[in-house]
Amino acid sequence: MEPKALDPRKFASIVKQGFLRSRHYRRARAMFIHAYAGQYYAKKYGLKGDEPVNLIFHTIRSLIPTLVMKNSISDVSTEIIPQKEYAYLLGLALNQNHKKNDRIEVLRYGLVDACFGYALFKTGVAQNGTMINHGDVLIDQGEVYTDNVDLDDHIIDPTCRKFRKATFEGDRNRVPRIILLNDDDFDHDLVMKLPRSRHTDAKSKVEAITQSNMSKSEIDDLQDMVDIVELFVPGADALITIADPEQIIMENFLAAREYFGPEDGPYTHMALTQPVPGNPYPIAPVGIWYDLHHAAGITMKKLVDQIIRQRDILVVDPAGADEGEDIRTASDGDVIVGSPEMAKPFSIGGQNPQNEAAMSSLQTWYNYMSGNPDQMAGVQVGAKTATGQSILQANQNVTTEDMRDMAYDAAAKLDSKEAWYMHTDPFIDMMLGKRQPGGEYIQLTLTPEQR
Repeated sequence: MEPKALDPRKFASIVKQGFLRSRHYRRARAMFIHAYAGQYYAKKYGLKGDEPVNLIFHTIRSLIPTLVMKNSISDVSTEIIPQKEYAYLLGLALNQNHKKNDRIEVLRYGLVDACFGYALFKTGVAQNGTMINHGDVLIDQGEVYTDNVDLDDHIIDPTCRKFRKATFEGDRNRVPRIILLNDDDFDHDLVMKLPRSRHTDAKSKVEAITQSNMSKSEIDDLQDMVDIVELFVPGADALITIADPEQIIMENFLAAREYFGPEDGPYTHMALTQPVPGNPYPIAPVGIWYDLHHAAGITMKKLVDQIIRQRDILVVDPAGADEGEDIRTASDGDVIVGSPEMAKPFSIGGQNPQNEAAMSSLQTWYNYMSGNPDQMAGVQVGAKTATGQSILQANQNVTTEDMRDMAYDAAAKLDSKEAWYMHTDPFIDMMLGKRQPGGEYIQLTLTPEQR
């Protein structure tokens, strides 16, 4: 299927349906992220004591360090013996590229995103027709790199059941109009017709948590920003760029280019839960914990309010008013002459022990449903005996190892795509350093002749 065989208007309408398909999923994600960030993250004035505990934040803070390492190492292997040395050099090149492009931060961002749904990464070569990377000043033109894609901007075939079987997949980008006008692959007449960047569902997007309409409009006026959608169409082996169909549907594509990249496309997905049969979207882990988090928050607030309302008072018989005043003004160690029966202490309000037990039960159930984050964080043992602790540790490791395997598989796919671009680069010339036993380094070079 050639790009010219696609009807631009019909294609844009289908893309719009793809955005509509994921609307409820994306809005639920925004609700989960609001809960994770807490009320003080975006509000000018939060209600003191309104959210005394944030179990979602505690879980993610405990989970992420167990899944991503500080210093990742890429190991490229091959069964072809003469190519062993080249594979080793390619691994060194990937490691160097990861340090330069802050791969750990990309993976950490992706893992947090996967807790609220799934993570999406895009791999390509900067500013050569495979990736528009406006705003990242640390990426040089022609450099291979991977970046995160926000789920609010992700688009897939509205009828697909699996990501890898989608007829098309893409993402929405907000870029200055001048970048498109400087690219000869774009239809400049259509680019000039693009409306100013705006989104009909902007208030429901995650970025709206900390953005104001005024600041966004001022930036738009400063740089003349527009919204476009980049799409990978496997059947046509093409990259097609269209206007955001939720704003305008045009009579033609903004750009249609041949795709040059890994066979499975520029996008990589990462989930931390098992797949849902017949649906591409995985279950958001936070969606399973959210109700217990909310219930625990309400219960904890009630406990705090009860503690604040608790009062210790002294009730005095009217006949002993003078004695009551003496008691009120007495200092530590004073001796007061009078009848103790004339005054009795009372405690009113205060914490209900049943509510405290309910809170403890909710915390236990939350810990159970979320994969035992207390164990990951080392907050509590959770078992009375060493044997019981060993069993809990083993069960927790099963879940954690499964999530770690999913994360490592996604990272391996990213490495594979970056390695593809390096392997097919006819002008690659990378200076690499190899550490020798004893701490000394020797100079190595990755060039096309070593393939």
